[in-house]
Amino acid sequence: MDYRAHMSVTKSRVFNCGGFWSPGDSSRYPLDIMDLEWITTADRDSVEYFRGVTALVAAATNTNSVDAPEYIWCPCHDCKKDRQLPAKRVHLHLLTRGFMDNFLGEEEQGEGSAGNCHGHDADVGYEEEEDQTCVDHGEPNLDQMLRHGERFDTDDKEYHKFTTMVKDSKTPIYNGCKTEHSKLQVVLSLLHLKASNGWSDKSFTELLELLKEILPMDNVLPESTYQAKKVICLLGLDIQKIHACLNDCILYRGEFAYLEQCSVCKASRYKCGDGDDEGGNKKRVPVKVVWYFPIIPRLERMYANKKHAKLMRWNHEERKKDGMIRHPADGSQWRKIDRKYEKEFSHDIRNVRIALSTDGMNPFDNMSSRHSTWPVAVIIYNIPS
Repeated sequence: MDYRAHMSVTKSRVFNCGGFWSPGDSSRYPLDIMDLEWITTADRDSVEYFRGVTALVAAATNTNSVDAPEYIWCPCHDCKKDRQLPAKRVHLHLLTRGFMDNFLGEEEQGEGSAGNCHGHDADVGYEEEEDQTCVDHGEPNLDQMLRHGERFDTDDKEYHKFTTMVKDSKTPIYNGCKTEHSKLQVVLSLLHLKASNGWSDKSFTELLELLKEILPMDNVLPESTYQAKKVICLLGLDIQKIHACLNDCILYRGEFAYLEQCSVCKASRYKCGDGDDEGGNKKRVPVKVVWYFPIIPRLERMYANKKHAKLMRWNHEERKKDGMIRHPADGSQWRKIDRKYEKEFSHDIRNVRIALSTDGMNPFDNMSSRHSTWPVAVIIYNIPS
């Protein structure tokens, strides 16, 4: 049964699902009860589930299409009807995250979660992308869809970064220049020269000002070091600075995020300086900070590169297997982990194997060195040694 035909009988139960549609449009839905048994019985990777979600989301729009630009309440497991999102994004959420608990048991028949419209504002910049999840015969390629679906489900800030980089990579530094001389490429090349030759920010700004005068009037070259760095900062990866106890008892995150002193040794979280007033109006300085570089965004960037993605499978596909130990994958411990966690981990050769490495760390304070910076690095074992 084609899901478009199935769509025509799906409008009814939408009305009884507690404000799933756009506010004010509830009167256009009949009260016949739609069969929604698939929500609880069908697997999320099944065609039945895909068709049901597609029909349900389409029925909640004015145009009977998941591509409708209008915003509707999202009843996925995470949003729980607290956010309004574009219909296509709601469709993706339901496919990848499933429905919220007790979705079918909701008895309210008005608009959902009144007053929680912040989701609409937060997603104004969202732009839809072409749906590439269907194969030639019209059925959804669910494995591909679920594997890559979350790639499109980024927040607006990240999406804006991406679109800005794409725009800069296609914008010529001035009209009529060579195609390879885009704004992004030129700024990257100039900043590379700055770093290689140790130029100061002041001298680099003066160089940019001179180049901007020499180039045609319509050039888009940044006028200062600050503006140049803003162009390429979108390529960077985030870091997290986490406050830590002076005596290394805890990190001030999670349940300890708002503590003013350590819950173990009672040491103060912040330095006590003469410059702080009693009201605490000035910015306080933490006594110790841990710099954390999240690994997942870095792994995502590695897999986004075709050459690097191939290297991440090297240990299984290209490693020489002649009984000699040239790589950790040749060792007995590697094979032991493969056997022990075959179903959970080792069956997928793309899974990442990592090791922690540190240089001179003094966790028990039993070394003479009192150096305060101890790097802890993550080593990826998938790639060649």
